Amino acid sequence: MGTMIKNEFNALDVKESVATGDSMNVEDFSTDKGVQVHGTFAATVQVQFSVNGSDFEDVGAALTAPAYVPIPAIAKRVRVDTTAFTSGNPAATLGGSKLR
Repeated sequence: MGTMIKNEFNALDVKESVATGDSMNVEDFSTDKGVQVHGTFAATVQVQFSVNGSDFEDVGAALTAPAYVPIPAIAKRVRVDTTAFTSGNPAATLGGSKLR
C-alpha cells in the first residue's frame, strides 16, 4: 500500500485568563497547516510559532474574533497566547495533513 495523506485536527490549549497555552509539536504535519480560532469570547489571543522549539514569534495579528491563521511550513511548535481576557470560551484547533 502506498503513502496516504490524512487530515488531522487537534485542540490547542487556550487559556481563559491572561496566560500562554502549552505548545504542540507540528513537525509531522505537511506544509499545509493552520489554526482556526473559534468560540464566543471577549478576549485577545495571539497564535505563535517556533522554529527551534523554545523561542516563539507571532503569526499575523492578535485576534479578538474567530479567524483562521496559516502556520509557516518551517514551524516546529505552535501555541496560543491569551493576552487579554474578559469572558467567554476562546478555543483553537490545529488542522493539517500528515503522511501515513
